[in-house]
Amino acid sequence: MHSGQDHPQYDRSAVHKQAMLTAATAVFMNDLCKDMIALHLATGDADMRGIAQSCAGRLLLGHKFVQIENMLTRIIEHPDGMPDLGESALLAEVMACYSEAARAERIGEARVCRRDKLIPAIGQAATECDPMSDEQAIAFVTSINAANTVWESYEPTTPFQQIVCDAISTFSI
Repeated sequence: MHSGQDHPQYDRSAVHKQAMLTAATAVFMNDLCKDMIALHLATGDADMRGIAQSCAGRLLLGHKFVQIENMLTRIIEHPDGMPDLGESALLAEVMACYSEAARAERIGEARVCRRDKLIPAIGQAATECDPMSDEQAIAFVTSINAANTVWESYEPTTPFQQIVCDAISTFSI
């Protein structure tokens, strides 16, 4: 059995960068799915593709998305993928998904891991959210409506933006 560390084709930097990209995408998709469930519960709307696009518009405008994007850019552009990022709640959130993603990358099972572990875990976490008060629901729906046109005109310019947009565009229930 090979751990990958003695395998001649094993590129630690590439594995690390891909695992960080997977973990960051999981963080974004986790937020997206939570917002989708919240919007569905607040409005009763059952058009999940439309809900995904509306919620994505709001998240793409958010500060957290910019932080994720900046973190990934620093990682991808760094020679070994390990710039000093300092400590942050966002980094901790990304790192919570990292170990499994890195293990799957090392053994060539990244796609299976995303499909069989990561996606179901994101869906499960989204269904475990606490219900919103009426005031919270109104404010949430208002924020979604304010960003509703973002998706229609959004043009991804970075690899991470393209990954997120592709995931949302191919979203199906």
